[in-house]
Amino acid sequence: MIYFPPKEFASRQCDKDGQWMGHPEKENINGWSNYSACFTKEIKLLLDKLYTSSESDVQRKIQIAKETRVIEMTGLSISLIFLFISIFIFIYFGSLRNKRTQVHKNLFFAMFAQVFVRLILYTDQWLSRESIDNAINKSSHPYSIENVVSNTNFSTYTSCVLTSLE
Repeated sequence: MIYFPPKEFASRQCDKDGQWMGHPEKENINGWSNYSACFTKEIKLLLDKLYTSSESDVQRKIQIAKETRVIEMTGLSISLIFLFISIFIFIYFGSLRNKRTQVHKNLFFAMFAQVFVRLILYTDQWLSRESIDNAINKSSHPYSIENVVSNTNFSTYTSCVLTSLE
């Protein structure tokens, strides 16, 4: 799933005095980058729908998205705990070792990796957004984990490899 067309570019314009120009519609935003060419049509439509509403409606939608993420992170945390317990049971009890349970153990390892990576990414996003909210436009995490981990489908690859090793 590609959200950003690979051949498009973001742009930034320089003012006459050598400073980056701000947003054309908003004041006090220096160094604004125009990413509009980087989004697909579908994403542009979603963003337009979000920001054409009233300010209170936009804030309500953003709050719903934040609360939904908290629920998702809670569910992922619970899943991580029970996946760890399941893996421990399969490793600790030697009588459970056979081909059928080996496939399940490999699946649990792959799911554990995926949930773990997602939790790390979501936590990093949360921390980055908090630092941006607290220190306007200055993130304390310049080397975001999002930039390092580019694909959360690692677990799919892992499960395929582990299954093929059987």
